[in-house]
Amino acid sequence: MAKAFVRAGAGSVAAPFEYVAGLGRGERGLLVTVLGQLADLLTPDGPRRSPEGSATFESIVSGIGSLTTPQGAPALPEDPAVARLIPDGHRSEPELSAEFRRLTEAGLRNRKAEAARCAAEALGRATGREVRLTQDEAQAFARALTDVRLVLAARLGVSEEGDLDQLEEHADTLPERHPVTAALNLYNFLAWLQDSLVTALLGGDDA
Repeated sequence: MAKAFVRAGAGSVAAPFEYVAGLGRGERGLLVTVLGQLADLLTPDGPRRSPEGSATFESIVSGIGSLTTPQGAPALPEDPAVARLIPDGHRSEPELSAEFRRLTEAGLRNRKAEAARCAAEALGRATGREVRLTQDEAQAFARALTDVRLVLAARLGVSEEGDLDQLEEHADTLPERHPVTAALNLYNFLAWLQDSLVTALLGGDDA
């Protein structure tokens, strides 16, 4: 069973803060896969990764869409998931919005993808249940978790307040192994993990 993040260390040069959680091999593999697919979605022309656990994740999202674009095609702004990650700067003014996107989109994609890769590499280093992240790795992981949740929300059709509650009510009527149920469970797991990490980053939960 996963254990929430806590902050360890004294916050000094000799003993900097670390952020420690307990995650099983399957949980780590799933997170590494999700983060790798997020990076692929953001940088479709870059190097792609198929980390351990990809089959597990693909089985979860089958039937509701994937984090990756079909056949590795470049992600378009019309993709609801990409639109969540890279929103328009000026929705009411298309020309300004297009110029804003031209100037900022590549950099934003790269920064988000780099955060996802940084977090994936840090998780991939763990050999036992204990996961230890540096301050920079923890911050990158927290940002990447936000982006993964945005993508999952887009794939699940969650866009307004109340949508998630309605989806959970609907999921209660579905088989346990239904793709929507599995994806919703993943979304809630990521939310719990991110909440514990942010709390630890803010100093609210020390070991």
